[in-house]
Amino acid sequence: MIHNLKENLAFWNPWWEGESGMLDDLRQRGCMEAIEPLFARKEMLALTGVRRSGKTSIMLLLVRKALKEIAPENVLYANLDDPAFGAASIGDIVQAYEELKAPEGRRLLFLDEVQESDGWERWLKRLYDSGTDVKIVLSGSNSSLLKTEYSRHLSGRSISYDVFPLSFEEYLEFSGVGIRTEGQRLARANRIRHLLASYMEHGGFPEVAIEPDRTLGRTLLKEYY
Repeated sequence: MIHNLKENLAFWNPWWEGESGMLDDLRQRGCMEAIEPLFARKEMLALTGVRRSGKTSIMLLLVRKALKEIAPENVLYANLDDPAFGAASIGDIVQAYEELKAPEGRRLLFLDEVQESDGWERWLKRLYDSGTDVKIVLSGSNSSLLKTEYSRHLSGRSISYDVFPLSFEEYLEFSGVGIRTEGQRLARANRIRHLLASYMEHGGFPEVAIEPDRTLGRTLLKEYY
């Protein structure tokens, strides 16, 4: 199992081989200004929120930021929603990672959809309490985390940040209408009104916002519902 885990980890961490992979197409989110100070703290950072609100993209934005300051082999990302991880525990994943990369010094551990791994709360508590120099970032939907023993096991060890769909300001940025000055706002007033009507109708889920086909966008919203 460890061998298969190593292959899957290599797939999800292309920066180990000098490639950027899924980091190339990320769009900046305005909420990063609030998240980055939490990321700098010692506690685990838990990104919560409804599905498709952008938790994975925010986590990968943090990965991209971290890679500017730390060796690639010290950054581990795992999307536990991937069935290739099977019944692997957090302990199995960390063991496979350490055998594969043998990182030295501070490590960053990003665990996406963490609730898919049984007993994840106890493993993370153990890792956090071990004194290992590791920063842990995890994500999960509100409903998924509330069904677990998250609060009891990780109380005082984690800080949560609720990720919401795009604000209207972010929606404008995603639509290529960034507003920096009053002059820009006035010059683009008609376009802003048009986008406001679209935002009110379709909301701010990122994938829907960047989908040019409005019919397909409505289909995506129905699937989310």
